[in-house]
Amino acid sequence: MDDKGKKKVELIKKLETLKKDRGGGMLENNITKRKQAEKALAESEEKYQKLFANMMDGLVLHKLITDKNGHPIDYILEKINKAAEKILSWNREDIEGKKATEIYNGDIPFIERYAKVAQTGKAEYFVDYYPRFKKWYEITSFCPERGYFANVFRDITERKQAEEALRESEEKYRELVENIGEGIVRTNEEGRITVWNAAAEKIFGIPKHDALDRNIWDLQFLVIPSEQKSPELYQNIKAGIRNILMSGKFDNSNYSSEQNIQRPDGTRAFIQTTFNIISTIKGFLLISVNRDITERKKLEEEFKIIAERLELAIDAGEHGFWDWNLDTDDIYFSTCYYTMLGYKPGELPMRKETWTNLMHPEDKKIIIPRVEKYVANAEPYEVEFRLKTKDGDWKWISGRGKSYNIDKNGIPHRAVGVHVNITERKQAEEKLKKNMDATIDTMSNMIEAKDPYTSGHQQRVCQLAVHLARELNLSQDKIEGIRIASLIHDIGKIGLPTEILSKPTRLTDIEFSLIKDHSQIGHDILKSIEFSYPIAQIVLQHHERINGLGYPNQLKGDEILLEAKILGVADVVEAMSSHRPYRPALGIDAALEEITQNKGILYDSKAADACLKLFKEKGFKFE
Repeated sequence: MDDKGKKKVELIKKLETLKKDRGGGMLENNITKRKQAEKALAESEEKYQKLFANMMDGLVLHKLITDKNGHPIDYILEKINKAAEKILSWNREDIEGKKATEIYNGDIPFIERYAKVAQTGKAEYFVDYYPRFKKWYEITSFCPERGYFANVFRDITERKQAEEALRESEEKYRELVENIGEGIVRTNEEGRITVWNAAAEKIFGIPKHDALDRNIWDLQFLVIPSEQKSPELYQNIKAGIRNILMSGKFDNSNYSSEQNIQRPDGTRAFIQTTFNIISTIKGFLLISVNRDITERKKLEEEFKIIAERLELAIDAGEHGFWDWNLDTDDIYFSTCYYTMLGYKPGELPMRKETWTNLMHPEDKKIIIPRVEKYVANAEPYEVEFRLKTKDGDWKWISGRGKSYNIDKNGIPHRAVGVHVNITERKQAEEKLKKNMDATIDTMSNMIEAKDPYTSGHQQRVCQLAVHLARELNLSQDKIEGIRIASLIHDIGKIGLPTEILSKPTRLTDIEFSLIKDHSQIGHDILKSIEFSYPIAQIVLQHHERINGLGYPNQLKGDEILLEAKILGVADVVEAMSSHRPYRPALGIDAALEEITQNKGILYDSKAADACLKLFKEKGFKFE
């Protein structure tokens, strides 16, 4: 073989060697790339699994199941993360791999909605309420691959509840604003009106549709009385409100709390306005509360005229007129005030302490706090007390008064009234009371004369009944009524045979039925007498019992007067603890046991408790 042939053979060998070397390198290169891809895939899968397991939102992967026509009929919950378990209150092991029909008992919620996502690949966003979990969810549904859909769940129940609470709050706010008696006006940061309620329409005479979105300075100028309007005033109002909205500061020198306005229809009114400044992100806005005080202004003017006339009239009359400055405690006394107490005009210091120092010590403790309370609350009052004259005598006075000159905070600054000498009336009342007491004593003595075996019974019953009434904090009028009724509660016994009242043995049923008549007889005797208290009814009912087993009318519970319930308890306790012709005294312990056992059955619970407290804790004894 020549040299040319040798070179050709060597060249062929080299090409074959090079071909082998290149083929092996490519194979090795392909394996390396595959290994790298597998590693990247594993790392990606690991990241996906971590993300799936640890993401804060719930994630559920579903596989769509269709029939042969491609119509969705069910879906399988293939995978669920921990967050979804918590948000949906599910156990992953119980539902993964199961069909929706198995989980939802045959009902497949939202199948058409989710099938659309799985089949079209178009993501959807939903907000739904799930009755099964009683929660609201925010759901983003997307298609990770054809035939699948994944739902990302977020529990928004608290947010929905907050939104509902906010909505209800806003509705209540709007309802309050629309129905409140004051005119509510609110602007935005530019000074344009955004709230104009029904009361504002009425007060200013401007319909809501004409007021909303209007600059407040234009409206303010609109209601200024015509004789006060001027270009300078308009510019001042405009500049003043702009300054407020820019600075958030209110200059009281530019705006009064009370203003005289003229409505578009020409009518006028006095308006009390309170401004509030609200800071927002954009700046400051105004809220004003407006009240029509026209009637109050008229009354104030009328009162001034009346007060002037009253002062002239009282100086010529017999009543002591006074005018009290609540800020300084100075008091003006009319001429008759001095003469009523035996002083010369101007002889008494014109201070609050003047008449408080002249007041009887017993009355002072009660009357002064009462009067100060009425005056502070701007309430009219009438009280009775005693004042000491210059000669040292006591005169009964009826004091009437009322606060006025009340500011916007409801605080009165003056009070006026009269003191009337009622000494003669009080003396007549005292005399009448003595005569009444004498009459009552006579009646009581008549009863004891008829039934001497129960001598002192009525006085002792009266003693206990009055203490019970005081223990129950009854008014003085009710206590006086109980006192009188107790002293004559058995007056009906006058109409009963003496032999029955003094019978030393137990009464027969017929005799006892006659005894029961004494309540009705007593009522019939007393009903024609004009007492200041329901004496006849108390006497009639004092043997009634709250369970209806009393007599004469078997009344129950609240059908019985409280005074009669108290008298009934006192009557039983005294009767059982005292001697009777047909039995010896049972003693106070037996009487209290009777009250204890039948409290709330026969006897009023409060009256019974008060009785037990008097004897067991306060040491009460019959005198």
